[in-house]
Amino acid sequence: MGRFPHGSGSFSVSVRNRAQMRNFLAADFIRNQSRSYGRKVKVRMKNNKQHNKLPPRARCLTPREAEDFYGISRRALKRAWQDRRLPIYKLGHRSVLIDVRDLESFLARCRVDALRV
Repeated sequence: MGRFPHGSGSFSVSVRNRAQMRNFLAADFIRNQSRSYGRKVKVRMKNNKQHNKLPPRARCLTPREAEDFYGISRRALKRAWQDRRLPIYKLGHRSVLIDVRDLESFLARCRVDALRV
């Protein structure tokens, strides 16, 4: 058997999701290469998150504005974004902006319907 053409002791592959990673690792040539040549196979997940641009300022609220407009306390908002239940835009160290659509979808998820009698 010959050497790996590049002469390196390992190689890496980038995949986009877990399904691709499973298919890739299940492939015969990887198992054969890693067994017969003693190669280390590194599989890295690519970051699929696209960096969204900041929404228009008319659609963003500060926590104080959200408190005044929706009647939800800043403490409850902060707890929600720290628990990663409410997405925010953090600008610098202290500035936080909340997209109105994200806030409304968060409030819709928190809704509890009344019992029908």
